[in-house]
Amino acid sequence: MKALLLTGGTASRLHPFTSTRPKPMLPIANRTILERNLMMLREAGVTSVVIATGGNGERIRGALGDGSALGMQIEYVPQESDGIGGAVASARKKFVEGQYFLLVYADILTTENIFSNTLSIFNRLRAPVAGVVLPDGSSALYGNVYLDGEMRITRIVEKPEESGLGNYVLGGVFMMPYDLFGLLEQEKTILQAWERLIERYGIYAAIWENKWIDINYPWSILQANKMVMDTWEDSRVARSVDLAGNVSIEGPVIIEEGVQICEGAVIRGPVIIGRGSFIGHKALIREYSAIGPGTTIGYGTELKNCIIFGGATIGRISFIGDSVVGEGADIGSCTMTINRRLQGGSIEVPVKGGLVDSGLDKLGAFIGDGAVVGASNTIQAGAVIDSGSVIGHHFTVGRGEA
Repeated sequence: MKALLLTGGTASRLHPFTSTRPKPMLPIANRTILERNLMMLREAGVTSVVIATGGNGERIRGALGDGSALGMQIEYVPQESDGIGGAVASARKKFVEGQYFLLVYADILTTENIFSNTLSIFNRLRAPVAGVVLPDGSSALYGNVYLDGEMRITRIVEKPEESGLGNYVLGGVFMMPYDLFGLLEQEKTILQAWERLIERYGIYAAIWENKWIDINYPWSILQANKMVMDTWEDSRVARSVDLAGNVSIEGPVIIEEGVQICEGAVIRGPVIIGRGSFIGHKALIREYSAIGPGTTIGYGTELKNCIIFGGATIGRISFIGDSVVGEGADIGSCTMTINRRLQGGSIEVPVKGGLVDSGLDKLGAFIGDGAVVGASNTIQAGAVIDSGSVIGHHFTVGRGEA
């Protein structure tokens, strides 16, 4: 069995993080979405994979290579044209006529093995299968599906404008016949190809009732992180971790190799601290925080429900809450992220040139890779700071004014 993973697409709703990486390379609890999906594929018995890459695809090649480190064989094809159909068509020469293949949208995330579930249904029916899920929230962003009494898909409505069209949506995992490539040559879109498949073969639904998320917005990264961490029950602390006296650790915590944690620090899991990181004196690392490798957290700083991608610096006596901080960002001392509105209510975030209601009443900032934020800044709830931006120090008395 061979799988095709789609990793292209601009994912502009996830700005600023997808301006510097493909969406599947977003780290969730210190492991990328793509790596998590590859590990589940291997567990399901799929070890031969083709990855269709788009913009910033070199990051995927650099991270995974030929797949041998994961016990897999990975090949790559550049996406030759836009859209899902174009991505699938690009890989035609990597597959064998007459055989089925597993098609995966590589930006979905589950905590249990959705691929095993789909393969199980396929092995029983030996017919095209699509994984379908109940999304947590609106189904308007997905292909809504309709089923008959034998669990066959009778209709797919892509991103419906009307409300209440259907509950189940396509979950991004499919067992498809090689004929799909030929249909994509005849039809203009993947949706039209699905319709032809429904007419010719029928497509059966593999219903997935466990946790599933498609990371569509910056705050979805936090939701996915929580979804993963909620499965943790045990702690794991590497032998090389340097714990100074009077460090408090509670709940499930993963602390990787070479981490230094100074005296007076408090860690309240679930938390993960990546290899080679430094946690300063009296720092407070609260629940659902993921600190990427090589990160420095200064004296007295508090982190709460946040993701630090790695190689970042958070200055002393700062508060970073309900936020995502990109790789290599430098946050100055005494910087505060505001994570609620004074008048209460949900927080809006600028997405694709407009404001989108997150539906969350606690939400901080989204700071891109390599951004520099000077000392003593206050960052508004829902703020987005572009990758590479430089925000000066906030001061009240300048040189020569005292």
